[in-house]
Amino acid sequence: MFVYLGGEWEVSTGYIEAGLIGDMGRQHNGYMFYTEHRYYGESQPLPDWSTDNIKYLSVDQALADVAYFIQYIKAHNPQLADAKVVVTGVSYSAEMSTWMRLKYPHLVDAAWASSAPLVAQVDFPEYYEVIGHNIKLVSPDCHKLIEDASSIMRTLMQTPEGLSKISQHFYTCTPLKNSFPHNQHFWNTYTEVFAGIVQYAFPGVIQTQCERLLNASGNDAMEKMGSFVREYYNGGCIGDYDEFLAYYAGPSITYGIYRQWYYQICTEFAYLQTTTSANQPFGQNTVTPEYFDRVCYDLFGEGNGLERMKKSVERTNLQYGGRNKALTKVVSIHGSVDPWHPPGILESLHELAPARLVQGSAHGHDMGSIIPCDSPQLQEAKQLVKDSIAKWIL
Repeated sequence: MFVYLGGEWEVSTGYIEAGLIGDMGRQHNGYMFYTEHRYYGESQPLPDWSTDNIKYLSVDQALADVAYFIQYIKAHNPQLADAKVVVTGVSYSAEMSTWMRLKYPHLVDAAWASSAPLVAQVDFPEYYEVIGHNIKLVSPDCHKLIEDASSIMRTLMQTPEGLSKISQHFYTCTPLKNSFPHNQHFWNTYTEVFAGIVQYAFPGVIQTQCERLLNASGNDAMEKMGSFVREYYNGGCIGDYDEFLAYYAGPSITYGIYRQWYYQICTEFAYLQTTTSANQPFGQNTVTPEYFDRVCYDLFGEGNGLERMKKSVERTNLQYGGRNKALTKVVSIHGSVDPWHPPGILESLHELAPARLVQGSAHGHDMGSIIPCDSPQLQEAKQLVKDSIAKWIL
């Protein structure tokens, strides 16, 4: 049984019909399953996402769901009663894969974790440090333009005229405000543009986007950045904090995933993608933990915020052990371009917990089949996954 664990998304059959998991399933004549995480996609246990109803959304519950699923399938399919079970996932669901093997070793025989950030933390400045580092590796001029644009924007935000100029060039839906949390919400939206570019970047993508930025229209770095961001959002206006709350604070079930994921950020993992480090190009402290403290309170009410996140992170790491050397028969793969790699297992813990950090590879890139255009390092990492799983399920 090969079980691909769904995370903060809606599942579809395509993900188990192709890629490395599909290749292994065919290689071992396995049955393929893809489980959808509670509260995501069509797996809605309650009629809305009110704070009271969403309280049953947790990784503990999600892992128990998978354990129940494995037992149910085996009980109702005699041909699978004694089948070996392999679980896999990417990002958050890669954490789940690792923890399924740790918590339910009697049900899970082996696990493969792609881009799993296993050590929960409140402030996560490394995220934008990795993004800045990889942009600078590709194009120092691009990195410098981002720095310059950010510096100009910080200065402009100190005056009404400057705020109006930024609003015009970035095409904000409403006039930009330099008051908390509206100002930090704008910065968070701005930095997320580059998060989206770098996190999933295939070779050449960062270079292409940097060339677009450097060649964008404008008289200075800020104006060039505004042109670039407008193009990135396909001409749509940038919403403010009030619009964000109007959409995500409501309990109605939608096709979105952010209310649910914010709940897990606020109550279990944090991983607050801040600019508290000086070692990134987006301006120091333009996005702080206090911004997310306000988000959690405004979305889910009293008792939600930084204090709860600190306790929750401590609890998550105590419960699941972070880089736990007790892990066995788990193979972990990360990419150096992926901003999620710092909290992961980057070196093998021991023979039964091998790991690779693939230079030049981004988030989840080991999930695909082995192909000729893969770098030698990525090919080796994918082969390690195949060889490890084959050895562990014999």
